[in-house]
Amino acid sequence: ASTDIHRLLARAKPLGKIRRFSFPRQIRQRYEKLRRYPERYLILGDAVCSFDPVFGQGMSVASSEAVILRDLVDKYGTDVRFKTYQSAIGKFIDDPWQMATTEAYNWPETTGWKPAGAKFLQAFTARLHEKAAEDPELYGAFLDVVHLDQKPTSLFKPKLLRKLMFGGRGTEAPVAGKALPAKTAEP
Repeated sequence: ASTDIHRLLARAKPLGKIRRFSFPRQIRQRYEKLRRYPERYLILGDAVCSFDPVFGQGMSVASSEAVILRDLVDKYGTDVRFKTYQSAIGKFIDDPWQMATTEAYNWPETTGWKPAGAKFLQAFTARLHEKAAEDPELYGAFLDVVHLDQKPTSLFKPKLLRKLMFGGRGTEAPVAGKALPAKTAEP
């Protein structure tokens, strides 16, 4: 596939001037923690949680929020309560938010709320990136998580941990490294 992409890019002609897009920050609103709730009003997508586009999770999370809303409407009809919906999507957002903010802290200019265990998760993720490049099972498990089909805890199965810790190059411990760039993370 990469040779096909290279061939296409080598023959491509620019359609216009190159423009830079700057993403100011990732931000998550915790509407489920409000004390008073607006009636017959629901919030979803970037208005709840805005991810740096480099992670490719914003649209996936927003579409999952729509599926959660559909399921709640199927269960409760059109009288879905604000708290019920915002709590349901808040629980769903926890994992992709943790992943995105953990990765963001690989960059020194990142400021704001830092997830618990970020250093460990960064080292774990760096090792996962390294080992997934050479192990199809690890790669598949990693994709299941980043595509939001599995929870991140699925990567802690004993068989996968053995591959991460000892597969390929002996018993060296994971080391933190840079992964995907991001800007800032705030609660």
